[in-house]
Amino acid sequence: MPAMVGTRRRGTEVRGGWLALVLAGVACWSTGQLCWIAGGRRELIAGAVAGGMFAPSAANAFQNAVYQVERSLNDAKKPGPQPPDLGLLEREYLVNPAETLDKSMLEKKGESGILKECGPRANCFSTTYTDVVDKGFHDLTPWRFKGKTPDQAMQEVADAIAAYPPGQSGIDGGGYKVTQIEPNYLYIIFESLKRGHRDDVEFAVIPGTPNDAREGGLYVRSASRQGTYDFGVNAVRLNRIAKDLMAKGGWEIRMIDTKTHPRYWSQNCFGGDMGRKAPIVVRKQFPEFCKEFPPREP
Repeated sequence: MPAMVGTRRRGTEVRGGWLALVLAGVACWSTGQLCWIAGGRRELIAGAVAGGMFAPSAANAFQNAVYQVERSLNDAKKPGPQPPDLGLLEREYLVNPAETLDKSMLEKKGESGILKECGPRANCFSTTYTDVVDKGFHDLTPWRFKGKTPDQAMQEVADAIAAYPPGQSGIDGGGYKVTQIEPNYLYIIFESLKRGHRDDVEFAVIPGTPNDAREGGLYVRSASRQGTYDFGVNAVRLNRIAKDLMAKGGWEIRMIDTKTHPRYWSQNCFGGDMGRKAPIVVRKQFPEFCKEFPPREP
């Protein structure tokens, strides 16, 4: 189970444990992809994607940003603080979270853990949610795969991330970086171009899934670190990754639209209306999601 992101213990383990893998995976890295070698999820290495995705980021943006933004001292990026409790954790403080675990598997394997829930704002999606509070707002159904092992499913997710184009649909122009990889877990940071806002995206194999299973599910979370709204960014990003996965076959993923998440879109579609300061005018950028929510009168 992944440790809390950002702890000294985890950082030491990653640096020490990755050296041998990096040396062993030079050939894989040269392909520009994310891949597993010599043992599946337990011997995972990441390739340098889009000109150095896994390398230290440049001063102004990640190296795969659509372009570098020259910034003055008075115009620093605003990434927001990284949450200290990402990863698969017990989260016993939650009151009656929606059931997404396969209890028979948990009893058999003795494993558990779920991803972080969302806060009250319209800038997050997670497979950890409470029906009364989050339904139609933050809730995600686990992404299901069939006809492939957990290793193969995670490889396909990694391939979809590697192929993700920064700037698609006008979002994530600041690029992205794979920050943490575990045998059953992938964590990526995405960044907006102009303001440098950062979003945290996680994928995790549902705990208890046997390594040789031919079907299963993934927990998913995509969340902005700050802001009352996300201007549709998290939804559009997840929908793009989901479409790329479903094109490979063997995936069942519920898309994020006005039928599944009316509360989310009803708030975000007003972003940029009436001259409000906003990075984008949501109804112009994503008109297919805002037809049911006309502009408010001044």
